[in-house]
Amino acid sequence: MKSTFAQPCPHATHPRHYQWQERMHHFLTARATVPFAFGTNDCAMFVSDHIKELTGIDIAEGVRGTYSTELGAAKQFAAAGGLDNHFANIAKTNGFTEIPIVYAQRGDVVFNPQDGQPALLVMDFDGIHAIGVHDTGTARIKAMGNCTRAWRIA
Repeated sequence: MKSTFAQPCPHATHPRHYQWQERMHHFLTARATVPFAFGTNDCAMFVSDHIKELTGIDIAEGVRGTYSTELGAAKQFAAAGGLDNHFANIAKTNGFTEIPIVYAQRGDVVFNPQDGQPALLVMDFDGIHAIGVHDTGTARIKAMGNCTRAWRIA
């Protein structure tokens, strides 16, 4: 039986689905008007759902459904020293490599510490902007100059 996942490089722990670009497009389109909600459609769940769509791996399996407020989210990430460190630990455990922000490509995950509201985002198809969850759906920002960390999702 032919696998539906293509190995992008010999070091990839979780390869992307061979139709990952189409899956990413459908995911972003479906989420474009879904409002922000802690525990279901916040930045951590958005990125986790994106990774699950591309790789089949649910990195939020142990966290999903355990919080529904800003305080609950803060408690989840505080033990690791913040949202970015929490994601860095999960990424490392799952074989997703941290990379310099200038090497972030479409589908990779980036961290934006701006405005006192840290957020995880997904690099857009243009490789310049990142997409994240906003009050009424998704929003795009320019990744370079705003984001400080990045992880290769492959």
